Amino acid sequence: MKLHMNRKLDNERRRISSGFRFSWAFLKLVGGAHRNSWLSPISLLIFLLATSGLYEYVAYQIGLVASQFFGALTTQSYHRFIWTVRLSVVYVFGISTIIAVRSLVSGHLALCFRENLTEYLQRRYFVRRNYYTVTNLVEMDNPDQRFTQDVDVTCNLLSEIIPTLLINPILVVFYTYKCVEKAGWLGPISAYVLFVVFALITHLLTAWTSTAIYEQERQEGNFRFLHTQFRCDSESAAFLDLGQSEHCFAKSAFERLLHAFRVKVNRKPVLLYVTQMSAYTGGVLNYLTIGVVLFGGLFGDMTTSEVAVLISETSFFLLYLINKLTTLIDLANNIAQLVGVGHRLLMLHLHLLETAGHTTPGSYAARHFATGARSIVPTAIKPSSTCGTRSSPERSPHEIAVTLQHISVGLPTNPDLILIHDLSIDIRLAEPLLITGPSGVGKTALLRVLADLWPALATPYQSAYFYRSAEIRTMFVPQKPSVPSTFACPSRLFRVLEEHLTPNGRNPLCSSETDERCRALHLTYLLLSVAESPVLSSGWNVSSLSPATTTTTDSLVETSLDHVLWCGYSLHAYREAMKLLCEFRLIPAEVVTSVRTSLERYLARRVNELSEQSGSLLTDTMHGIRDLLRFGCQPVISDFALAADEWRSCYSPGELQRLVLAAVCYRRPQLVFLDESTSQLSETDEFQAYQSLTTRGVTPVTVGHRPSVRNYHGRELRLTSFSYSSRSSVTERDDVLTVNRTNTKPNWSIHSI
Repeated sequence: MKLHMNRKLDNERRRISSGFRFSWAFLKLVGGAHRNSWLSPISLLIFLLATSGLYEYVAYQIGLVASQFFGALTTQSYHRFIWTVRLSVVYVFGISTIIAVRSLVSGHLALCFRENLTEYLQRRYFVRRNYYTVTNLVEMDNPDQRFTQDVDVTCNLLSEIIPTLLINPILVVFYTYKCVEKAGWLGPISAYVLFVVFALITHLLTAWTSTAIYEQERQEGNFRFLHTQFRCDSESAAFLDLGQSEHCFAKSAFERLLHAFRVKVNRKPVLLYVTQMSAYTGGVLNYLTIGVVLFGGLFGDMTTSEVAVLISETSFFLLYLINKLTTLIDLANNIAQLVGVGHRLLMLHLHLLETAGHTTPGSYAARHFATGARSIVPTAIKPSSTCGTRSSPERSPHEIAVTLQHISVGLPTNPDLILIHDLSIDIRLAEPLLITGPSGVGKTALLRVLADLWPALATPYQSAYFYRSAEIRTMFVPQKPSVPSTFACPSRLFRVLEEHLTPNGRNPLCSSETDERCRALHLTYLLLSVAESPVLSSGWNVSSLSPATTTTTDSLVETSLDHVLWCGYSLHAYREAMKLLCEFRLIPAEVVTSVRTSLERYLARRVNELSEQSGSLLTDTMHGIRDLLRFGCQPVISDFALAADEWRSCYSPGELQRLVLAAVCYRRPQLVFLDESTSQLSETDEFQAYQSLTTRGVTPVTVGHRPSVRNYHGRELRLTSFSYSSRSSVTERDDVLTVNRTNTKPNWSIHSI
C-alpha cells in the first residue's frame, strides 16, 4: 500500500510544469472561477495596479528629495531647505498612506480570489457524491488540504505576484537608464529617537493585530477540520446522500473563516502604515539632522558642489535598481511556490471535471478500473420474468424493489478480487431481509454496490442483470452516522432560545436549566440535516430567516409560520423532527413543548419586524460596507461560546444511531438498508426502532450480527467465506477476504427465518 501511494505521488510530481501548459491551465481555472463574478476582482486588480504605480511615482519623488536637500545645503539656501522639508513631510505621509491602501486592496483581492475559487471547487465537490469519488477512488492525496491551505496560499501569492510582475520590469528598465544617464550619511541619534518612538506605537498595534491573525488561523483550522472530517466520513455521507447538507455546513464554516480573514486584512494595514512611516521618516529625519547641524554653524562656510548632488541622485537610482532586481529574484521563489501549490489545485480541478461525466461513484469506478471485468449498470426496466404484471396499474404490496441476477461484488480498484460471487436475489417491499455473515465477507460491500458507490460486476459466462425500481424510494444508513461538528451549524440557530440562555456569552452546557433546550434544538437541526437538504436562500447564514420560496428580497409576504424558514428548514419541519426525537426517547416531551413555543414566538416576532422594515436596500448596503471594512474587537462572533467538540462528546453512539433512525422515519422511504444501525442500542430501543419503521411502511434490509435482529425479518441472505482449499485463489487485503474471479462456486445462500 505504501509503495502504491508513493507511486501515485511520483506520478503527480512528474506532471508539475511551470511552462505554458501550466500557465494556460491555471488561467482557465482562475477564469472559470470568476466567470460569473469577474467585476469585483477586475476592479480590485485595476485599483491595485493604480496604487502600485502611484507608489512608484511617489517613491521616485522621494528619491529625488535627497538631491534637493544636497542642493539646498550646499547653496546654504534656508528658504529652499524649508520648502524641501515641507515637501518631504507630504511625501512621507503620502507614501505611507499609499502602502497601507495597497496592502488593503491586495488583501481584499486575495479574499475575492479565495471566495470565488473555493466556491467554484466546492460546488463541483458536493454534487453527485463526487466527494466519495475524489476521496476514495481517485489517486490524489488530501483534498481537504487543497480546499483550505493550498487555496489560501495560492490566492495570497496571486495578489502579491501580479502587480510586481507587471510593474517591476518597467522599473528595472527605467532606473537602469537613469543610472547610465547620471554618474548620503545618517545621524545615529535621530535614528535611535525614531526607533524608540515608533517601537512604543508598534508594540501596542502588534498585540491588536495579532489577535486577528490568531483568530484567522483558528478558523483556518476549523474549516480544514470540517473537510478532514467529511473526508473521513465520506462513505457515510454518500450512503445518506448528504451532499447539499454538507455543502451548507462547509459554507457556514467558510463564512466564519471569511469573516476572520476580513478582520485580519483590515487590521494589518494599520500596523503596516506605522512601520512604513517609520522607515521613510528615518531617511528624511537624517537629512533634517544634518540641516540642524549645518545651520547651527558647526560646519562653517561650504561651497556649492554639483558633484554632491550628482552622487545623491545616482546613489538613489542605483539603490532602487538593486532593490527592484532583488524583488524580481525573490519573485522567482514565489512563482515556484505558486507552481507547486497551484498544481495541486489543478489536479483537484481535473479530477472534478473527470467525475462530472459520471452520475455515480460506481459508474466512475466501472469506467476507470473495471477494464477486465464487465460492469453492470442498474436499470429501471424490470427483467422479463416479471414483465407479465406490468400492465396492472395497482402496485403490489410485495413489489420487487431490487433484482440481482448473476451479479458479483469485487473491489472497485481491482475487480478481479471478488468478495461475493454469482449472487441472484430479489428484494421486495414488505419482506424484510437480513444479511448475515462473518466479518469481512462483503456485507457492507454489497450495500455499496446497491448504493452505486461501487460497480456491480457480471459473473463470467452468465447473463447478468441489475434491476432497481425508479418508483420506490430507498435510503441507506451506514454503520457510522455522519454528524457535523458544532461550528458547522448556523451561528444564529440558538437565537430562538435567547430568553432562556444566560447572559455574558455563558456556555449553555454549563447551565442545567438551558442545557436540555439547547441540546434538543441542536438534535432537531442534526436530524433535519440528515433527513433533507436545507433550502439555500440568499443570506442563509446571515439573516437565517426567509420565506419558503427562494427570494432575493428581505421583505416577507403574508405567509403562515409553518412555511417560514429558519436556518434552512421550515417551522413545520422543526415540529415534525421534535416529535420523532420524542418518540425515539432522545428528548423529553416537556422540552419539546418549551422549544417549540420559543421557536414559534421568535419567528412570529421576526416576521413582524421584517414586514415593518423599510428602505431595506439602503440597510443592506450599509451592512455590506460595515462588514467589508470591519475592525471589530471580536473577530468572529461566537454567539454562545460553543466549542467545536462540545456537542460531539455529549452524544453517545447509541444516541447517534437513534438520531439517524429517526431521520429515516422523517424521510419515510419505502425501503431502507441498515448496516448494523442498531448495534449500539438495547433490545428495547431496537424493538422500538423497528416498530417505528414498520408503522410507517418502511421495509428494512438489515446487515447485522445480533440474534435479536432476526425477530424483525422474514428472510436471511447468509454470506460465507470462500473455501481455503485453493490457497492461490484467496487473498487477504485490508481485513477483507477476496478471491480471484476464476472461482465459480457461489458463497451465499438464502434461508427463511
